[in-house]
Amino acid sequence: VEMARALDSAGKNWRDYETLKVRIQVHGERHVHRPDFPLYADGLVVEVKGLEREQDRSKDVGARRWVAAVNHWGKLGHWRYAKIHSPHDLHRVLG
Repeated sequence: VEMARALDSAGKNWRDYETLKVRIQVHGERHVHRPDFPLYADGLVVEVKGLEREQDRSKDVGARRWVAAVNHWGKLGHWRYAKIHSPHDLHRVLG
């Protein structure tokens, strides 16, 4: 909720978050992960994490691979991935 408020305050559209799906592997099994906040207009995927587990590290790997593949393809602009631990860190990745 805090992150959504911070994005709203920054004027960022994050409401299409369910549309981006990233394939990941956890313990050798395939899963689909929906990143917390894909900011399409900014070409930025933001993941908010507190305590991290192995599955969270798999999400990082999957998101970074997705960004690399999309950037290599080049038809969706340039994208970045950022993992933050607090909405207070948002200014760092938006700047």
